[in-house]
Amino acid sequence: MEEWDLRTLFLEESSIIEKEDEWGEWLHELATSNTVLETLNFYMTDLGRIRFEDLELIARNCPSLTTVKISDCEILDLLGFFRHATALEEFCGGSFDD
Repeated sequence: MEEWDLRTLFLEESSIIEKEDEWGEWLHELATSNTVLETLNFYMTDLGRIRFEDLELIARNCPSLTTVKISDCEILDLLGFFRHATALEEFCGGSFDD
C-alpha cells in the first residue's frame, strides 16, 4: 500500500460524478493511505454515499485533522468519527433527523 502525503482535499461545490459501483471508494482509499490530512472538504457536492467507518478511520489515522466539511448526513452516524477527531476545530454537514 502506497502512503499519500495529502494535507488538504478541497472539493466544495465541485461537480463530481461517481460511478454507481464505485460510490465512496475514493474516501476509503484516502482513509487507508493517508496519515497527514488536515482539511477534508466535500461540502455541497454529490459525494453523499460514504461509509461512516471511513470517516472514523481518517480521524483515527490523521491526528492533525482540524477541518471537515461533508455532505449532509445524520450526525448520530458520526459518533465514532467525533470520538477520534481530537484536533477538530471546524465541522460542517451533520444534521439531526426528527
